[in-house]
Amino acid sequence: MPSTLDWGSGSEIIVHPQDLKNTYWWGYEDPGAEGERGSTAPPYTMRRALHLLDWTLRTFPGDPERVHVQGRSMGGAGAGVIGSLAARHFSWVDSGVGQMIARNHRPERIQQLSGHWGSVERALPEETGSDVSVWDRMDLSRSLHEDIEARDQFFFLRHAKDDRIIHFGAVTHVSPVTGESYYEALQSQRIGHFAVWDEGGHMTPDPLLGRHWWGHAWNPSQDDKSRLARNLAFPA
Repeated sequence: MPSTLDWGSGSEIIVHPQDLKNTYWWGYEDPGAEGERGSTAPPYTMRRALHLLDWTLRTFPGDPERVHVQGRSMGGAGAGVIGSLAARHFSWVDSGVGQMIARNHRPERIQQLSGHWGSVERALPEETGSDVSVWDRMDLSRSLHEDIEARDQFFFLRHAKDDRIIHFGAVTHVSPVTGESYYEALQSQRIGHFAVWDEGGHMTPDPLLGRHWWGHAWNPSQDDKSRLARNLAFPA
């Protein structure tokens, strides 16, 4: 799923879609009537990724209980979004250096995303009749509190001290919606997770510990004794 892939094996199928409009794996404002602005911002991009997953599972043999979503940077945010809001499809979420609370993006990113989702002030809903704005929906600390699917998900997170693109505040700055950081929401809601912090950069490994220093011996999808699957319990 959304990622810059740097590992894999011959026993898995990797689906690697693209988000060419940089919608952060959500979607964009509906076109509205001629000369008018749209009234909703549906999850077109997320739906496309899920349709691709559905086609893959119907076309190729495999174990649907061990599908996971992975991403880095924008893909890391996307993995968090898709893996939280459509969690029933995935056994776990692998999110690297992703912003987990949309309102906490840097100003230039908020400006860019406002072109897709409408401004924070407009508070466009995802669908007609929804009482949640897209910007609130993209607050994944809120999702951990309120979305039943997300509360049963397992999350792996990695962020880095020397990342100049996605600041470590992506998981430690407080949400204006919940009053908690993403890390605090994981703890307070007792969500299964494995969080890594090191001295690497945005897409570069820790200079001393190296790449994947936290889990060389554990494959969460394929480990014989402690793998993650949708039909298996895990500690939280």
